[in-house]
Amino acid sequence: MEGGNPRSGDNVDNDVAYKTLMEKFTYGGANLQVYTLTRRTGDILIVSNMPMRQVAESLVAAGRKDSARKVLEHYDQNVLESNFPYGMASNQNNLHDYFSFRFLNVCYTAEDFTLAKKVNASLKKDLAQQMRYYKSLGG
Repeated sequence: MEGGNPRSGDNVDNDVAYKTLMEKFTYGGANLQVYTLTRRTGDILIVSNMPMRQVAESLVAAGRKDSARKVLEHYDQNVLESNFPYGMASNQNNLHDYFSFRFLNVCYTAEDFTLAKKVNASLKKDLAQQMRYYKSLGG
């Protein structure tokens, strides 16, 4: 990992958080092609990118963009988009898209433009679908 202050942001110990997320954090099988999304696992996955995003933001603030990119890509590799797309309407006030937007923002600040492009495309697709739906309802 790159050098820098191990603590930044909201009292995140970057070294401990990085090691925990990269070595211990699991995604309940969301990386498997045979994954079945239930409402419960969906609710869990909606917030699962939050710790990744928060640690990545802290790493960026500490000047450790390379480590931040690794955290973001770890999430992307362990949650298949076919199982749980970045852009997806949720029954929780569209929180999923909101969390994905925040995830997208840190992709840009960590300069992970390939992942940012993927997240952006998924969000745009979902939001466009939602707009078509709402327009179809009429006045």
